[in-house]
Amino acid sequence: YRSIGIRVCMVNNLTGEGAEPVREFINGRVTAFIGNSGVGKSSLMNSLFPQLGLETGIISKKLGRGKHTTRQAQLYRLSTRKVEFLKIGAHTYVADTPGFSTVDTERYCRIPAGELDNSFREFAKFAEKCRFADCAHIKEKDCAVRAAVADGTIAPSRYESYCALHEQLGARPDWA
Repeated sequence: YRSIGIRVCMVNNLTGEGAEPVREFINGRVTAFIGNSGVGKSSLMNSLFPQLGLETGIISKKLGRGKHTTRQAQLYRLSTRKVEFLKIGAHTYVADTPGFSTVDTERYCRIPAGELDNSFREFAKFAEKCRFADCAHIKEKDCAVRAAVADGTIAPSRYESYCALHEQLGARPDWA
């Protein structure tokens, strides 16, 4: 993700190592911690802001996933900082949210299969070099995106995600 311009921070929730860049990033913002049950949202918040003392749980050995320790979303006001150029105070808020086990993509706006590549920013500079303007980057001849995957410029995991999503989108008619 770093290679495509997405900021990545690694935090050790046990030691707090790596927490400072995250604290700096969310300072003065409203931030929600979201993700699957048991991934460590509340643990991360405790690592960042020990004063919160949020309840955390363990992963179910039987199910191999979290046990929904956080049952409702809670917004916390953490600090105030001065924004000099605006001459106002900015508050930092963080929301701890309940985990989820699945995301129902049917409830969100539909991206046409032919436009999915726009959601993968690392494809852009290669897609314009494809032989065909409407290249789906799946099996077309002279596809620059697939060539970039083959030479390691685009991460195979990102391309695999693209292919899986493209297949899902292609299975539904446009009118559905």
